[in-house]
Amino acid sequence: MGCNLDVFFEDVLVTDDKNVLDEFVDGVKFIVKCAEPGTRVQMTINYDPDKTIDGIKNFVDKYNEIIKFANEQSKSLNDGDPGKLSGDSSVKTIARGLQQALFPGIGQQTKFRTLAEIGITTNPKTGELQMDQSKVRAALTEDYDAVAQLCVNSDSGECVCERNSDRLRGFRDP
Repeated sequence: MGCNLDVFFEDVLVTDDKNVLDEFVDGVKFIVKCAEPGTRVQMTINYDPDKTIDGIKNFVDKYNEIIKFANEQSKSLNDGDPGKLSGDSSVKTIARGLQQALFPGIGQQTKFRTLAEIGITTNPKTGELQMDQSKVRAALTEDYDAVAQLCVNSDSGECVCERNSDRLRGFRDP
């Protein structure tokens, strides 16, 4: 006789003949084993700092691609070979909008209020982000949730990534 998953998730009965739960928590897959009916099981989800750092690094890299492109396209004749959009303020406006979105809103109430506090700074000459992985790892170790609140939307305010996404959508939407 095989076991079929019968579990209450937030007071809703969930059944599955493959004993897999993967639609309740984004990025989390539960593979369930047999237990006696009525057995309570405590689950703990551990954070993966390496994957989190990879995700943050991916954000930094993508952000930097946009800023590099903006810098190249808006280069003036004084800087040598002018960019194709030299003299057009649009690309600089977009870059400034993205840079402004890196800073928290007034209502942001988290332990870490800026990217610099977790090890991500801005190069003052290029506007590109620089990530100190050891500082980011230390911040994640110190308070993973506070770093997440800075980077991911939460009850404490809108995050850096969401503000940048909103800005990009705004630029694309006339």
